[in-house]
Amino acid sequence: MSNPRFSILIPVFNQVGKMDACIESVKAQTFRDFEVILVDDGSTDGSDEMLKKFAKGDDRFKIFTHETNRSLLRARFTGMKNAVGERVIFLDSDDVLASDLLYDLNEHLKENDTEVVRYGFILEPSKYEILPPDDMEPFEALARFKFPTAIMSACFALPVIKKAVELIDPPYVNSSEDTLMSGVLLNTCNTYSNMKKAYYHYTMTGGMSRETDTLTMDKLDKTLESIHNCTDCFMDFIKKHHPEKIDLARMAITNIYKFEMAHYVLNTKDEKKAVDYLNIINNDDFPEAFDFGCREVLTEFFKRKLTDYEGNRRAFFGF
Repeated sequence: MSNPRFSILIPVFNQVGKMDACIESVKAQTFRDFEVILVDDGSTDGSDEMLKKFAKGDDRFKIFTHETNRSLLRARFTGMKNAVGERVIFLDSDDVLASDLLYDLNEHLKENDTEVVRYGFILEPSKYEILPPDDMEPFEALARFKFPTAIMSACFALPVIKKAVELIDPPYVNSSEDTLMSGVLLNTCNTYSNMKKAYYHYTMTGGMSRETDTLTMDKLDKTLESIHNCTDCFMDFIKKHHPEKIDLARMAITNIYKFEMAHYVLNTKDEKKAVDYLNIINNDDFPEAFDFGCREVLTEFFKRKLTDYEGNRRAFFGF
């Protein structure tokens, strides 16, 4: 029996009642030759039973379980280790795929047999659409925040996935793991092509690692700890395998801090909290992020007291 054309990897942690649309979008794919790898990362809310119901009667669905919570990044790695499809796609449990993604990917690959294929994504709920730039190679586009969510809006050849598994030992990371994985995968392949259509619906609120209604200093501390783990691993990889890209790697990491800091500051109405959130990233490692917060984010916060996260994000990052 031949391997499936595509593997779709979905990490899951305490997602009961939150991922029906995700699974429906997978089952609605008009191209049917695929497997789905669901990785339960130690859920405690009955997600295991939910996943069994999703998989019932469809042998394309495979469930792998972590006995304890090992983090979103490690759940992805479990999926990567067990994937057998010729091409691999990453999907978050609160996101949705357009029904023609796999069909169009298969048609594209007939003419463009590249190691990575990038396609556009749509931010939800704003419906803001972003397409991969043609004038910039993938890792530079990631580093410059021109096409930031590379792992979600790309299809990777299986050998690239398996090589990445060998190259890094994933730390405990639940935030900004997309940048680490994108950086590793994009620097593990040599050829790429683009599809100029948006297929991935990316949810900006809620999900496994982002809930804007529960932002606290303690949560920011945990987020930053996760980012530190992520960036340490990322920089170790770059220094060892691609030292010529150190500057781009630092740029990518700085943008992670900028994004998280703006996310916290611009989603509170409390002036003291806004300043406290900014001060927590005041260190010598990435001074550009703190400077950006002082000059741009706090100025905007006190100027307009905006609470519309979508509007703020577009204002600062251009998408």
